[in-house]
Amino acid sequence: MVEEIELLISDETLRDGQQQPWVTFTSDEMKKIAQEIMKLDDGSNKTSPIYNIDIMPTMHHTHKLVAEELCDQKIPITLAVPMSKPLINYANQITPNIITISSLSDALMKGKNLTREKNISSTQKILSYAKKRSNHIGLAGEDSSRTDMGFLIDYVNSVKENMDYFIYCDTDGRAEPFTTYQRIKRLSRLTDVPIFMHCHNDTNQAVENTLQGILGGAKGISSTFTGIGDRAGNAATEKILKSLKDDYGTIVKGLDYDQIPKVTGLVRQYAKNGPAEPGSKNSKTHEAGIHVDALLKANQTRESVYSHNPDDPINICLGVSSGKSALQAICQNSGLSLPQDVNGVLDYFKDECIKHKKSFSEPEVISYLNNQQYHKL
Repeated sequence: MVEEIELLISDETLRDGQQQPWVTFTSDEMKKIAQEIMKLDDGSNKTSPIYNIDIMPTMHHTHKLVAEELCDQKIPITLAVPMSKPLINYANQITPNIITISSLSDALMKGKNLTREKNISSTQKILSYAKKRSNHIGLAGEDSSRTDMGFLIDYVNSVKENMDYFIYCDTDGRAEPFTTYQRIKRLSRLTDVPIFMHCHNDTNQAVENTLQGILGGAKGISSTFTGIGDRAGNAATEKILKSLKDDYGTIVKGLDYDQIPKVTGLVRQYAKNGPAEPGSKNSKTHEAGIHVDALLKANQTRESVYSHNPDDPINICLGVSSGKSALQAICQNSGLSLPQDVNGVLDYFKDECIKHKKSFSEPEVISYLNNQQYHKL
């Protein structure tokens, strides 16, 4: 007998998906993907299975314009921004629906000079500020899977009055399914907050970890179609839904299953490259600004994040999701000084990423910087 469940999909294809090296969508492609994702709702259920579609407007100015246009089309866009009052204000000019991000593991907090107490206090202040301006707030707990369970429960309970859902992130991609089930079951029971699963695929367990999270009580998934994303990618939405149906006899209410291959086909067409194979050289390459920044800070504190050894160089590719930290890491690796006009150089590279639907390898960036040719790409 087939069981029907209500499962909410927070789609990350347009945000985390573009953190994958060599994947860049044009504005028209972003809009088309979002429109096709919305067709997954067959209209039969009071609650749409498409909870939101996430975009990070600070990646590039075209992403902000796409978000504005999709909001005008009544598509449920949520904007992801760091925990910063100016950036929350920036996002709220477009939509009152935001996701903000907090580093929770001791390894990541150490790099940001945060104690557990200080992190709770600062999060309370920012979320209280955001709640007065935003209708709907998601809080992504970076590195939740490596966070001390007692602290994780205390943290969520301390800040939950000013958020609508919590995104449990296996940022490091090293979680184990049975442990994930146990942690989500306990977190659900002791916090009474809707939990969404956001899993990375460094050990090829992202889909199974997501499924175990659902079995443990998670109400939603935060995933990408085809599994595209930084390093070895994210949990693939279509694989999660297929496994629920085929292996667990469970279907999602209101979901048009015939639309799934249409979305995955479109993403494959536009992305051209799938996620890196877990354990391969490319799975150790980083593009996303938030991840490279964490790596640089973790190197200083001698902590291991994203399976990286602090004694090894950070493999960088510069793309549309990169920030100043990418240029900093590339310059450190090559012994170059940072360009004086860091913002100008970064903006130009990112414009070229959009124009040519590509990312730039470390040797390419070094060559341009060495020859001061970055303005002639």
